[in-house]
Amino acid sequence: MASAGDRVEERGEKARARELERALEREFSVVCFAWDGTAVAHRGADAAAVRSRVERLTALGVDIAVISSAGVREVDHHLGARPGVEGRLFLFLSRGSETYVVGPAGPRLLERWRATASEYEGLDEAAEALCRRLASAGLQVDLVRDRLNRRSLDLLPDWAGLPGASALELRREVDARLNAAGFPGGLEEGIRLARDLVREAGVAHAAVTSDARHIDLGLTGKADAMHAVARVLVAGRGRAPEDVLVVGDSFGPVADGQGTDSAMLIPELQRSVFVSVGQEPAGVPSPVLHGGGGPVRFLDILHDQLAMREIVAQTSFPEPTDDPGWRFEVKGFDPFREREVETWLTVANGETGTRGALEEGSAISTPATFVAGVYGDGTGDPAFRQPVPAPDWTGLRLMADGSLVTLANGEIVDHERVLDLRHGVVYRTWRQRLRNGRTIRVRTARFASLADRELMAARAEAVPEDFGARIVWQSAIGVTHAGGSIKETEIDILEDPPGLIARTRGRNGGGHVLAVTTSPAPGSPVARMPQQARDVIGGRLEQGDPATVDRLAAIVSARTRVPSPEVARHALERARDTGFDALLERHRAAWDAAWAAADLRVDGDPEDQHALRFAIYHMISTAHPEKDTVSIGARGLGGMSYFLHVFWDTEIFVLPFFIYTQPETALTMLTYRYRNLPGAREKAARMGFRGALYPWESADKGVETTPPYVYGPDGEQVPILSGLMEHHISADVAWAVWEYWKATGDDAFMVDMGAEMLLETARFWVSRAAEDEEGRYHVRVVVGPDEYHEGVDDNAYTNVLARWNIKRALEALAWLDDHDRARARELRKRLKLAGRELARWRRVMEGYVTGFDPETLLFEQFAGFYDMADVPLERLRPRPMAADLLLGRDVTLVSKVVKQADVVMLCHVLADEIDEATTRANYDYYEPITSHGSSLSPGIHAAVAARLHDVAEATSYFKMAAAIDLGDNMGNAAAGLHMATMGGLWQAAVMGFCGIMRRGEALRLDPQLPAAWSRVRLPLRFRGAQLHLDLRRHGDGVDVGITVAEGPVTFRLDGVDHELTPGAHRLRRRDGGPWRVEAL
Repeated sequence: MASAGDRVEERGEKARARELERALEREFSVVCFAWDGTAVAHRGADAAAVRSRVERLTALGVDIAVISSAGVREVDHHLGARPGVEGRLFLFLSRGSETYVVGPAGPRLLERWRATASEYEGLDEAAEALCRRLASAGLQVDLVRDRLNRRSLDLLPDWAGLPGASALELRREVDARLNAAGFPGGLEEGIRLARDLVREAGVAHAAVTSDARHIDLGLTGKADAMHAVARVLVAGRGRAPEDVLVVGDSFGPVADGQGTDSAMLIPELQRSVFVSVGQEPAGVPSPVLHGGGGPVRFLDILHDQLAMREIVAQTSFPEPTDDPGWRFEVKGFDPFREREVETWLTVANGETGTRGALEEGSAISTPATFVAGVYGDGTGDPAFRQPVPAPDWTGLRLMADGSLVTLANGEIVDHERVLDLRHGVVYRTWRQRLRNGRTIRVRTARFASLADRELMAARAEAVPEDFGARIVWQSAIGVTHAGGSIKETEIDILEDPPGLIARTRGRNGGGHVLAVTTSPAPGSPVARMPQQARDVIGGRLEQGDPATVDRLAAIVSARTRVPSPEVARHALERARDTGFDALLERHRAAWDAAWAAADLRVDGDPEDQHALRFAIYHMISTAHPEKDTVSIGARGLGGMSYFLHVFWDTEIFVLPFFIYTQPETALTMLTYRYRNLPGAREKAARMGFRGALYPWESADKGVETTPPYVYGPDGEQVPILSGLMEHHISADVAWAVWEYWKATGDDAFMVDMGAEMLLETARFWVSRAAEDEEGRYHVRVVVGPDEYHEGVDDNAYTNVLARWNIKRALEALAWLDDHDRARARELRKRLKLAGRELARWRRVMEGYVTGFDPETLLFEQFAGFYDMADVPLERLRPRPMAADLLLGRDVTLVSKVVKQADVVMLCHVLADEIDEATTRANYDYYEPITSHGSSLSPGIHAAVAARLHDVAEATSYFKMAAAIDLGDNMGNAAAGLHMATMGGLWQAAVMGFCGIMRRGEALRLDPQLPAAWSRVRLPLRFRGAQLHLDLRRHGDGVDVGITVAEGPVTFRLDGVDHELTPGAHRLRRRDGGPWRVEAL
């Protein structure tokens, strides 16, 4: 049983242990330690573990100070540390006489103090006298003269037990020898004798010390080294003494002398933390904390300092959501699918789009970053406007002990990429077993900031799982694989922030500046080492250590020139100062806000939910809400197909999503068309018409950019007629203007831009119409949405929308006369709109041929369509199919085969004017002969089928549309995303299945939910009101909860308008009966 005294001692030990633990549970900016006995047991001990920890700590920004009586050759050779940067590792050697800083190239002398000749003579005199006195007593000693500013007497030159002996063991042996030689005071008596001799020799300020084996007569000591630490690393770097940790092994008294490290207790550092790892049999003086354990405990202390910092890197690496409804996953690596994967994993923000290529690249990788709105002239045949891609900013090569880590080097253990749709971040996790049998784990995360649209960022981490090695990230920017109209790219070294900057100029067009910097991530024990045209960041890592880097990129662009590099550099500087983590938080917050306005939540069918979120993510990320010099290209910002050109896809398919969720972005996209109105006027005039004919393909100047031809497989020129004949684009833009105005109530837009666009497109349609002998007006030689048939007359979609366009323009002008008479007068004068011309507009509008038969309720798709040859329906199956390729263009040109929704599309866009019976008749006629050879078609068929209550067929078309990108069922996803398909999916869900469509200035509601959909929740904006709708299947009916904010909204239910005021409302319908409206 323990005695009371034992229990008291035990409690005291526990208290001291807790005190030590508390003192060491924080990070120190400076770690200072004695070398012999503390860091290593003796000078022959393996110092690899110390070296590794020192290099990693210096990489993390910790200043390391090594204190030793030895010289640089001995200590540097033993430690062997080579930090990645100079300025963190310092050697205070020769008992404070010299200071070295150590960097990648080794130690460099900072300062050295050398004794004068007379001081050396005095030291020699005293040392030789001491040798004679000891030798006369029968002691064998060696005098060591090659020590800077001191002389040393080795008292144990021949002792067999020297290697590995502790300070206490050395002291005992020295005392025993001195006692036997007639020095009863042992070592302490020898030290006193040495001090007397030094004084007799006339050496001022001499320091006589001992490490138990030697007696040193010198002019400096460990106190001088510590004064240098306090001066250089504490005061010189603006730190406080509390930031310093000092570790030694002999602070307390040994026998009747002081420990060798007691001189490290200097006044300037009295508030620092001092720890002894030695045995300290006589205890330690205040304020030293005793830990014991020797060099092993010392290594633990360094390890804990590392762990406290590395946990930041390990725990701060972002993770994708666990919710499968927000995860788009690509498991494994299939080289045959990789280019489609790159498209799917595009990160974009309306300013740029970066394909999801592997950071390290591969033989089949096609990395590219596209910059919205920057074009130049292509150099091929034919020449036309093409995007000017930016250099690849994502490139990161990983090296492990000089071996390149790639998917081809060894065996892929695991590989997964996740697009976090919720927050717009692409994550990659990868484990590779290298050819040498070692396993390394890699994680990356990248995003294009939705909050700071000029910025892109990536974090990459490599962890050696079962080995220690030198892990290095090499980063560079390289020429993109996307090609394009680049005239030149110049790459220079960037000094602040450190990195690279690339200036790219398009041919006769715009340009951009890309600035990139790479730096160690917080908590990662790696350092940056700049090299020409690349950054190299790495360090010597132990098993499980993270080598983590942050890569930040800033890009600025202009349509007609190369911007100033300083603008990009300042943007990058701000990004650097903000840091990856804060940039990511801002980016996530921006996505949270975007999804709050747009998320469409579906319960019951995870696949449909996934498809909708994938579509919404890419639509949001491709649009720019503020930059009206750009719009959304047909294939987004993820591929070169259609060269980022803007088609009718934008207004008819994509814009409705923004009108009803983010009208500010819709306004910006329409402003792009208004800015390019001069180009539309120019095209109309060039073709002999008046008004505005928008280009079929638009880029930066608003002029026609459709290539006039391509080359066939035999080298023959194949004309592309869309730019010459597909004129419905002007009516499509007019439709978008009207839809935006009616859905938002944005009168300012109509006054400033919309009315002029409607009037100029209407003027075009009046001039485009040709009058026949019966006074009817035709639009001859056009291409409608069904592009299988070229040069046709009176395409129904074109003619009906043209007539509608004229009608709406006249209505807009009448509204403007009432609303803003001054603006109306200004427009009439500037556009030279006389009353006679407007009267002609009305005549032409009334005489337009539409192809409608009131008996059959059918629109003939174009004149003569009914006379074309029939094609057996089985030859048009399975769908979707490219009938022109599978049947032959010579067949589709003369047959009743429809490429995509044409008349059915007309019934959709004019749903508030074309009744259900007419829609049903045309859908039933045209649907069986439509091959859906265009990605634009299935989504619209889904919306129209749902409107007609053909829910099963609508569901089938919805899934067909979803598979165009997600299943790559058209085989061209590698070349870019299908933005129209994505817009069509949203329209199918909202306007089709949820049955929400505009009727005048009200919303019609007629839900027809798919069988698997039990509930749908969605936000909408309509005429200034913010709506949240909650549709639930309820037996044979449906319940709709509607929360209204920011103003009233009108719903048209059973043909009757109901105004819902701000607040909560419930609508109920059972068994196809009438709606019941309840205020909650």
